[in-house]
Amino acid sequence: MDVYLEPLIDDMVDMFLHGVRTYDASKQEFFNLKAAILWTIHDFSGLGYTAGCTTSGEGAFPECHSDTCSLRLNNGSKTCYMGHRMFLHEDHPFRSNTHSFDGIAEHRPAPIPLSGSEIVAQMEDMHTVFGKDPSGKKKTKRKRKDDEPLIVWKRKSIFFRLPYWESLLLRHNLDVMHIEKNVCENIINTLLCIDGKSKDNLNSRLDLQALNITSDLHPVELEVEDKFYLPPAPYEMNVAQQRLFCGVFKGARFPYGLAANIRGNVHVKERKIIGLKSHDNHILMQHLLPLAVRRLLPEKVSAALIRVSNFFKQIYSHVISVSDMEKLEAEIAETLSILETIFPPSFFDIMVHLMVHLPAQAKIAGPVHFRNMFPIERYLCRCKGFVHTRSHPEGSIAKSYLFDETLTYCSRYIKGETQFTRQIRNDQGLGMETSSTTPFFSNLGRGLVGKHYVLLDNKTWIQAHRYVLFNYDHIEPYLNKHKEYLSSIGLKNNRQISRVQHESFHEWFKKHVEEMGDKVLEEISILAQGPFKVAQQFSSYTRNGLHFHMQSYDDGRPVQNSGVALVAQTTRYEKVNADNMIIGNQTFYGIIKEILEMNYENKGKIVIFKCDWVDNRRKDKWVKVDRLGVTSMNFKHLVNTGENISDEPFVLASQATQVFYVEDPIDDEWVTVSHYNPRGSYAMHEAEDEDVETAMPMVDPHIYSCFHDDLQSIDCARTDRDGRIVYAKKSRKKKRW
Repeated sequence: MDVYLEPLIDDMVDMFLHGVRTYDASKQEFFNLKAAILWTIHDFSGLGYTAGCTTSGEGAFPECHSDTCSLRLNNGSKTCYMGHRMFLHEDHPFRSNTHSFDGIAEHRPAPIPLSGSEIVAQMEDMHTVFGKDPSGKKKTKRKRKDDEPLIVWKRKSIFFRLPYWESLLLRHNLDVMHIEKNVCENIINTLLCIDGKSKDNLNSRLDLQALNITSDLHPVELEVEDKFYLPPAPYEMNVAQQRLFCGVFKGARFPYGLAANIRGNVHVKERKIIGLKSHDNHILMQHLLPLAVRRLLPEKVSAALIRVSNFFKQIYSHVISVSDMEKLEAEIAETLSILETIFPPSFFDIMVHLMVHLPAQAKIAGPVHFRNMFPIERYLCRCKGFVHTRSHPEGSIAKSYLFDETLTYCSRYIKGETQFTRQIRNDQGLGMETSSTTPFFSNLGRGLVGKHYVLLDNKTWIQAHRYVLFNYDHIEPYLNKHKEYLSSIGLKNNRQISRVQHESFHEWFKKHVEEMGDKVLEEISILAQGPFKVAQQFSSYTRNGLHFHMQSYDDGRPVQNSGVALVAQTTRYEKVNADNMIIGNQTFYGIIKEILEMNYENKGKIVIFKCDWVDNRRKDKWVKVDRLGVTSMNFKHLVNTGENISDEPFVLASQATQVFYVEDPIDDEWVTVSHYNPRGSYAMHEAEDEDVETAMPMVDPHIYSCFHDDLQSIDCARTDRDGRIVYAKKSRKKKRW
C-alpha cells in the first residue's frame, strides 16, 4: 500500500511546505494555496494497510495497544474482545460484580491511546522491505511467548512522512457504517440461530465450559455419540417466535427515499434474512430491531438490544456536543458490559468492541456522517459501473472518469439544462408567487399526482377554515378580542368561552375585519374572507423533500408515506373549577385521508391534510409508551374524525411530521411508530453554549435504569422453553493424492 501512496505523499508534503500559486477570481489576485490531509476514511481492514498495524489477534486495535483485553477461544478458534468493564468509571457497581461476569473484580483503568510521538518511538527500529521474497518462501508466523511484549505495529506508515501527521489527535477514522452492519448481522444471525453464522453454537458453549463461566448454559453430552443438548439461552426464540420476528421485517414499509424494499430478502418460513446491504442493516438496527424484540424476548434482554439501537441512533446525530458524547461513552461501556452477561464470548468480535471507541472519535472529529464509508461506497459503485471491458477494468474506469470530468467542465459553460441546472427529483418548487405582505400563503411544496377538484360540504369547509385561522401566527390579538366579546354577552366561565369561540370565531372574525376596513394587514383580509368551497385534491404531495400520500394511494405500494405526527398545544379544564385552564403539549398520530389545497380568493393557497387521528385523550389507553420506550397505538379507536362540526381532523402541511408504522408481531390491531430525520435536515441551534439541548434522539430512561437495581436478575438460561440438540461436527481431513 505504501508503494501506491508514495506519489500522493510526496505531493502532499510539497503542498504543505511550499504550496502552489493560485488565482482568486473574486479578489482578482494570486495567493499561495497550501493543503493537508486531515484524516483517512476506510473500513477496518483498510486500517491495517494505512496505519501499518494489526487488525486481528491479541492486539487488534492500536488505540488499546498492549492493553487490549483479548481472549483466545480454543474451541471456536477465534479471538474475542471482552472486559468492557474497564471502560466504566471507577465507582461503577459493575466493576465489583463478580457473580454476573467472570468471577473477577475489574480494577484496571481504560487504555489510554498512544500519542504520535509514542507511536513513532515504537516504530523507530522497524525496517520495512517492500515486495515479495525473491526466494519465493512464505513468511512463517511465530507464536508470541508469554514474556515477549505485544507488537501491534507491522511497519512504519508512510503517512508519518507528513510533517504534521505525528501531531494529529485523530489520524484514522473508524468506519461506523461497517461496524453497525457487522453488529446488526451478529445480533440477527444469533437470534435466528442461522447455521454457520450464529455466535451461539456448540463451540461457543464448549468455550463457556472451558472458561468456567455461565454454568447454566454449558452443553450436556448425551448418550448418543457426538450428540449434545444446549440449554436455552436468554436470547433464544422458538420457531414460532422466530417467524414472528421475521414477519416484522417482512411487513415493514418505509417512506419514500428512507430505505430500500427489503421484503424480498426476508424469508419467514425458512426464518432467514439474507442479502442485506449496509444501508439495509442501518435501517434494521435503528428502526426495526427495537420493534421486533420488545414482545418476543425477556424485558432485560430486549432493553440491552434497544440500548445498542439507541447508541447508533445517537452516534449518527447530525448535531452533537462534547457533553453528549461523554455521556454516550459511559452508556456504551455499560451496555457492552451488560451484553457480556447475556451473550457468549464468541459474540464479541472486534467490531462489537470498536463501538466503545466511537464516541471518543466523535468528540474530536465531529458528526460521523462526515466520516463514514457511505459516500465512498456509493462512488465506488459508480466507478464499477464504468467497467465495460472486464479484462481491463482499471482502463475502463480511468477512461470513463476522464470523460465524465470533461463533460462536467463543459456543462458549466453551456446554456440550457445541464446536470447543474436540472431540477432534482424531489424539487418542491413554489406553489405560487407570494408578496412580502402574505408570507403565510407561501407553499413550499407542490402536488405530484392525482390532481383534481372537489366540492367541500359546509361542515368540512368550516373545519378546514377554522383550523387555518387558529394556526395563523398573528391571530392571537383577535382571539383575545373575541374572548372579551363573549364575556360581555354573559358567558360565565372559561370553558364555555372556549367552546363557543371554537364554534363561532370564523364568523365573528369575518365581520370584525370588514368593520376595520383598510386598517388590517393584507393577510388578515384574505383569511377573513375564507377559501372557496371548491378545493384541489392531490393523491401525493411533496414538501421539504418528503413525499406525503393519501392512504388510498399508499395501499398496494411498497412505500408508506401516509403516516404523520403532530405535537400540538392542548387545553383542558378541571372538573371542579371550569375557569382553571391546563395547557400542555401532546403528540397526535394519524394517517392522511385527503390532501387539500384551499384557495383564498385567488390571492393565497394553503395545503392541509385531513387525517384519521388515534384517540389519545386517555393516557396509556389507545396510545401507549411501554417500559422500553416504544410507542404503540390502535387505529381502531379514533378521535376528531370530522363527523361533528367541532372536530379538528386537519393539520397544515407545514406542521406535519412524517412517521411510519410497523405492525405489532403479537396483536395485529396495534402498530408501533418510528420517527426518522429526513435526509439533509439539520437541527441547528443559534446558541453557542455547549449545554444547549441538541438534536440527539430522545430515549426512554427506563432502558438505562432497569439494570442498576439488579443485574443478577437476568436469567442465564430460559425456563419457559426447551433447548436444542446438536451434533458435533467432525473436522474433515484433506485427502492426499
